[in-house]
Amino acid sequence: MHLRLPISKLAAPAAASLAFIAVLTLETIQALGIIQGLLTGALAYMLVRHLQRKADTELRLSASQAQLKQRTAELTHQNAVLEMITHNAELPDILEMLALLVEVHHPDMLCSILLLDQDGQHLRHSAAPNLPEFYNQAIDGLSIGQGVCCCGTAAFTGKRIMIEDIQTHPYWENYRTLAQQANLRSCWSQPIKDSSERIVGTFAIYQRRPATPQAPEIMLIEHYAALAALAIERTHSAEALRLHDAALNFAANAILITDLQAHIVWANHAFSELTGYAFEELIGKELSKLLNSGHQDSAFYEKLWTTILSGNSWHGELINRRKDGSLYHDETSITPVRDQHQQVTHFVAVKQDISARKEQEEHLKNLAFYDALTQLPNRRLLLDRLVQTLASCTRSGRHGALMFLDLDNFKPLNDKFGHDIGDLLLTAAAQRLTTCIRKEDTVSRFGGDEFVVLLKDMDNDHATAIAQATGVAEKIRTVLAEPYRLHLLQSRGDMDEIEHRCTSSIGIALFTGPDAGADEILRQADVAMYRAKTAGRNRICFHTPDN
Repeated sequence: MHLRLPISKLAAPAAASLAFIAVLTLETIQALGIIQGLLTGALAYMLVRHLQRKADTELRLSASQAQLKQRTAELTHQNAVLEMITHNAELPDILEMLALLVEVHHPDMLCSILLLDQDGQHLRHSAAPNLPEFYNQAIDGLSIGQGVCCCGTAAFTGKRIMIEDIQTHPYWENYRTLAQQANLRSCWSQPIKDSSERIVGTFAIYQRRPATPQAPEIMLIEHYAALAALAIERTHSAEALRLHDAALNFAANAILITDLQAHIVWANHAFSELTGYAFEELIGKELSKLLNSGHQDSAFYEKLWTTILSGNSWHGELINRRKDGSLYHDETSITPVRDQHQQVTHFVAVKQDISARKEQEEHLKNLAFYDALTQLPNRRLLLDRLVQTLASCTRSGRHGALMFLDLDNFKPLNDKFGHDIGDLLLTAAAQRLTTCIRKEDTVSRFGGDEFVVLLKDMDNDHATAIAQATGVAEKIRTVLAEPYRLHLLQSRGDMDEIEHRCTSSIGIALFTGPDAGADEILRQADVAMYRAKTAGRNRICFHTPDN
């Protein structure tokens, strides 16, 4: 910007001075002579030159002050834009402000900011406060390519495009009439690039006359394009963080972040739902103190921490405790987070509640290994434990015993009152049987009214083992012989409860190891049980080799 003072204001002092000096010179020549006149003329010339230099200096100082004032105002406005970026203002508002700043401080310029479309092949209108609306609509969706106006070419090449005269340049062949209607003659377009040098848009400056940018104008468009890039990248980053936070916070799986001491730094909503703790109750707390159920020992956690502190991921199942004290199963994956120096700084844990799956697995296990009516081990689980007991006896030399027992007076009850009452007696008998054995022994329902009792780790001495087995069998026989009081599901007359007595016949097979297999021992006990029934029932018989 150049400031010029009117010529009349500059010439008036000099003209007056010259007139005065001319008169003085003439009189001096006449009075003092030619030499003195020449000296006076020289002095007059020096005075005029001084006045001219002073006027030029004042002019330059005035122009510098105006430029400084303009630059100060422009920097103040740019700082306001930076404040908008810092405080996450809406991107359209920031870009509109940038375009307006250029136009306010450089009135001969018109600005347009286009942003790269998601398809990466077109540019979309974003800000152009003083360009005609029909022009903005026409270039909205401008294709990116070589020779497509200034902006399409700048986005395609990644280089600044400067066209002095739109009406004569081939890049504007298809848009020349449009530019003419908008009264645009020159266009300079700067590609907007993010920190990774990827094109994200263009920053264009138009003028209504042919113009070629000089160094100050090039610096101007580069600077404002850089501000636009900062705003665009900051907005995209904020949006990406918002989406990531939303995805994590509303993920079905519980997710949390801890520091190296297991203090919780962040947790999502699903983690709060899983544990019963509100977000505010979790932050800063030590994870183990909140969730530790005591079901995992110190050796377990020592191995876990050794794994993740070494930078490796850990995956496994845990039993944890909720805020209300209830237990739950979770499947956990823990991944270390490293900094730029590859040092582990945090851990990210993803947890999935598998309590329902564990319950289903337990249910399936019960169906496979336990009797549905009595909840006792079934034939399959019994055989498995018998094989294990045989192996244990082989190693230790101790005896084991297998008792096969049958309820003597069960069928008449079943026939008279039905299977529902029979099931009640079987369930009661099963409960009585479990009170007669040790924790390490097994009671199994073998089928119908037949039960099997497996005793392990009995004495090495055969006679002592027989005595031990006899004691348990007698206890069982006595307990089962006590009367059963069973409630009818439907009353019969004035009777809603019946009393039934049911004795048992018990066959016992002793074993010490590899002499016989599981099936053979079962057969021996079964044969001994039938001998007890044949002998009059309600008695105990041992298998002997002569059987």
